[in-house]
Amino acid sequence: MMYRNVRLPDAPATADLRAAAADYAAIAERMMEVIITRSEGNPEYPFIDTKLDLITGRDFAVDDPIRGRRAIYGWIQGRALESLVGHCRWLRDRETRPDRKIGADLVPRLEEMMRGLFGKLMEIRQGHGGRLRFFMTPDGDPFVLDDAGRPTSATEETPYGFSDIFGCKGLLAAAAYLEDRAGFGEAM
Repeated sequence: MMYRNVRLPDAPATADLRAAAADYAAIAERMMEVIITRSEGNPEYPFIDTKLDLITGRDFAVDDPIRGRRAIYGWIQGRALESLVGHCRWLRDRETRPDRKIGADLVPRLEEMMRGLFGKLMEIRQGHGGRLRFFMTPDGDPFVLDDAGRPTSATEETPYGFSDIFGCKGLLAAAAYLEDRAGFGEAM
């Protein structure tokens, strides 16, 4: 599917909207392909890797305490799982329509990424009292920022946030999609 840069007139007709929707589909497909390619290029990093400057396209420094690969955001990874599920369903629906031909290899690649991220997040939860913190290391060790903006260890007294909810929503969605009954029960 090719992006055609469709411009909508002030009073778009149905055909105009369909043409614009095709552009949005091309954008979504391309973005999923970029995310998959980044993931496949770094198999030791099981997380959704969006650690890049969207203006320059360059990766953030690995040792950047907030934007580098040593800072994992639990809520982003949970939302990423939900997004992978949604994109897989959307792509599968498009594949069954005779008028749509898209990259047939995207769904299995997205599912593989989903399985890897699902497994890693479940491992982190199991090793950290069922928690997926806002900030955590790739091993799941939680941290917070001190007054100077430097990472410091979190404690049990560190308040809960929405990361646990977003993480569990993503785990629940992925477990349902992957038909993983045990994972579904744990995420629930």
